[in-house]
Amino acid sequence: MACTRFLRMMQLMPVRTECDIKAAYIEHPGPPESIRYGELPAPVVGEQDVLVKVAAVTVDPIDTYIRSGTYKMPLPWPFIVGRDMIGAVAQIGTAVRRLKPGERVWANNQGYDGRQGTSAEYVSVDERLLEKQMAALLRI
Repeated sequence: MACTRFLRMMQLMPVRTECDIKAAYIEHPGPPESIRYGELPAPVVGEQDVLVKVAAVTVDPIDTYIRSGTYKMPLPWPFIVGRDMIGAVAQIGTAVRRLKPGERVWANNQGYDGRQGTSAEYVSVDERLLEKQMAALLRI
């Protein structure tokens, strides 16, 4: 990805990258056919945020309720679907102290409460909402 070199250089700066990312998103609640795959602006990384290069995501029942509109809540539009992910830290905000670039992390708390979801190349996550991947899983 063209952004990789840029992100590596900017690891400690809370910036919006100048690159687009690939993501699965919706523009309104609806059936599975409403999911689009395409380019969206890269996420903004704030002082307390961590930019994660996503390695894997899951789809669980809550994802389908949110996507369909069955579970109603305010969402940013377009909305990147998904709540769960595992990946590696690509960039950190200036106030992040617990994580560093290259560490493997996971989260199962995105995609609601005003936060974008995880079905994208990169996601920006508040440091407090990420967990380090257990050492036993690093061998998988």
